[in-house]
Amino acid sequence: MKKLVIILDCAHGADVKGKCSPDGTHREYKWSRLICGKLRDKLESLGYRVEYTNKTENEIGLSQRKNIANNIKINSDQVKFLISLHNNAAGNGSNWTNATGFEIFTSNKEMLALGLPILHIAAFYLMFDGLQVSLSGILKGLKMTKVASVSLIAGYWLFGLPFGYYLAYHYHMSLRGFWIGLATSFLFMSIIFLVVIHRKFAKLKKLYS
Repeated sequence: MKKLVIILDCAHGADVKGKCSPDGTHREYKWSRLICGKLRDKLESLGYRVEYTNKTENEIGLSQRKNIANNIKINSDQVKFLISLHNNAAGNGSNWTNATGFEIFTSNKEMLALGLPILHIAAFYLMFDGLQVSLSGILKGLKMTKVASVSLIAGYWLFGLPFGYYLAYHYHMSLRGFWIGLATSFLFMSIIFLVVIHRKFAKLKKLYS
């Protein structure tokens, strides 16, 4: 059994006004529950125990969520790790800006020791993920959907996960190894996409020149 017990804390609820993008298309509570669900599935597949502070679609209040987290029973050799997923707005006082990124807050020294080594890997993971999504969109625009699909499957399932598994268990890198594997897979896919796109544009340039 893993020593880390993950507690997922979903943001707000459907009954909380606001908490959305300026045009109302992005709802924070929906995004938070979607990502928490994906995290739960992934973490449980890795053998982690995952708990929730709120399994409903509505807000139950910060105090109640805190009490639920504090009252979750764990073994003496286990440690709780609470993840509360939220979206923050960015603006200059009159207009919304396009700031991106993420922030993490904790006052627990043990959690900092566990989380800090993964942060830089997670940053590269997000950067490479965004890059491969953008390049995949270009391939789809060039009607090369099959190339994008095959590369994604090969990069993730045939390269990223096996590589992450190898690092996690052969080199005893645990969760850090999986993150490195996934980040590397997105970098691998991005390089493939760049090469394919470069060759495609080179052919088009030669054809129309």
